Amino acid sequence: MSAAVVDSTRSTSKSLIWIGIGTALVGSAVIAAFHVGQLRPDVHTETLACLSAEEFISCGYPDSPGHPIVEVPRDVTWTDAQGTTHDTGRPKCLPPTGLGTSEARVSWVEFRRDGGTGRVVVSVTCPG
Repeated sequence: MSAAVVDSTRSTSKSLIWIGIGTALVGSAVIAAFHVGQLRPDVHTETLACLSAEEFISCGYPDSPGHPIVEVPRDVTWTDAQGTTHDTGRPKCLPPTGLGTSEARVSWVEFRRDGGTGRVVVSVTCPG
């Protein structure tokens, strides 16, 4: 084999090695991005009908408020009807009356736990 053929073969081998390394790095980045995306849950925001009493706030779809899909903590980030955000406290639109339902925009995330799923409310927006 001539020296030119040997050099060409070595050059091709080095190129293939670098292509392989580049492909492996890109593949690893794609896999890592997928897993990071799985760890950051989507925030869902819906207008719900909430039953609000002294000890609890539960919210469901307006056509079936008696079947809650989330429970709102009594101390949650919320936005009032004027657009002011409050870091803590009970939303003013969900007073502890226990009478009827009140509408609110509720934002929540879903998470996996013990083979099932759960939902955590992250904020409430009172209608304006």
